[in-house]
Amino acid sequence: NGVNNGNNGVNNGNNGVNNGNNGVNNGANNGGDVGEDVADVGDDAADTADVPDDMADTDDAGDTDDASDVPDVPDVDDSCDEDVDCADDEICRRGTCVAGCDADDEEVNDTFNDATDVAVGLGESQEVTALTLCGPDSDFFFVAAVAGDTVQATVTQDGGPVVPVAILAGDGVTVLLSSDMDGDVRAVSATAGDDDGFYVRVGPLDEPGRTGNAYELTLARSAPGVCQADAYEPSDDPEDAPRIGAGSIEGRVCRDDADIDYYVIGLLAGDTVDLTLTYDHDLGQIPSTVYGPGGVNDARDFFLLDAGDDDVPSGGSINVGVNDAGDWLIGIEADGVGAPVDYTLEVAIDRNDPNCDEPDFNEPNDTCEFATTLTPSVRVNGFFCGPGGDEDWFTVTVGDGDELTVEMDLFHFDGNVDMIVYDELLNVVGLSFETSDHEEVVLEDPGAGDYCIKVFSDSSITQNDYRIRASIQ
Repeated sequence: NGVNNGNNGVNNGNNGVNNGNNGVNNGANNGGDVGEDVADVGDDAADTADVPDDMADTDDAGDTDDASDVPDVPDVDDSCDEDVDCADDEICRRGTCVAGCDADDEEVNDTFNDATDVAVGLGESQEVTALTLCGPDSDFFFVAAVAGDTVQATVTQDGGPVVPVAILAGDGVTVLLSSDMDGDVRAVSATAGDDDGFYVRVGPLDEPGRTGNAYELTLARSAPGVCQADAYEPSDDPEDAPRIGAGSIEGRVCRDDADIDYYVIGLLAGDTVDLTLTYDHDLGQIPSTVYGPGGVNDARDFFLLDAGDDDVPSGGSINVGVNDAGDWLIGIEADGVGAPVDYTLEVAIDRNDPNCDEPDFNEPNDTCEFATTLTPSVRVNGFFCGPGGDEDWFTVTVGDGDELTVEMDLFHFDGNVDMIVYDELLNVVGLSFETSDHEEVVLEDPGAGDYCIKVFSDSSITQNDYRIRASIQ
């Protein structure tokens, strides 16, 4: 009664399942009954799940122990060590292949030869939205300009690894100016010396992956003799100050307009911050002031050099005390009238290491007040650092009648992370305490307003990265 070849075997025996006189398919009279425990095999030859134990596992002649193994279906191997082990549309995350990045509508524009043309009128600006960097991708754009025109490129993103931006000469190769400053906004500008125009390159990332980094690009073009406001305007009031981080930014003060540029930077207790301001002192001075968490009434430091000290950048250092954590202000102002002054502000932060493995680019966002804004349907990468007493807060604006869905994906075995959703009065309106790789809160018509999402863990040793997204319908 061997499984395959015996006289009464499964395939070839006289009473075998397939070919025997009384077999499942070809038997004359008894094809419907392979054994007492086989239900209606004759009516449905595809049903081999109920073959008795003594004739089980016909896909493996040496295995007669498990009737449920007919046929064996091989497991799909989705394990990986790096991205190249996965399909083209997947990435390797924590040893498992998961969904990757969708290219934006401007692709393919990965070289200057394939650059996307953006028509920008004189004195105008043009926005290009819904852009994504995938993997080692760089996105190229071209702006026509004539000699004397100034072109400015501004990249805006909402969290995640920094998306660098650079302006290239008309040859598409020579880099005129670039910026990889931390924060959600960075800009570069250049003045044309001929009529060749400029290429703008966005990317590549320092640590390319295939998860995708969403961003928006704004291109502006101004005529000679016009002081074009820098990319961070309006910033003349502390309430309008853009948030920056470590890195360098290119700014401009328009002296005839009595311009002043404010920037806000979130600092933690124990931080040491070095500031450097570089500009052409022959054009005049641009006095600069550093303000503590108390705002413009809390001046902490000044840096100012005499005109003529072109080669010596001005700057200062900040040591943040236990009671000084929070948002600090940097004010850079025009002194007198005259030609605009371009400057480079460099910020270096020596941050205490809370013994966590990875940085969180959204910090500081440890309270609802300093929450990171979520753009609907855009995933934001985060990192929870339990040893640092971490909480990560995010905020999203919901309209009247909207349905809000907040989703968070993580690798649960690296540590449990949960989330709670609050309304504007910090009342709990939703929570998710799952013990899986997915947390989700759905609020049907919660009412118009700003909602805060707290990401946290009950364990002080948890270190885990995650991706969070808010969707509105």
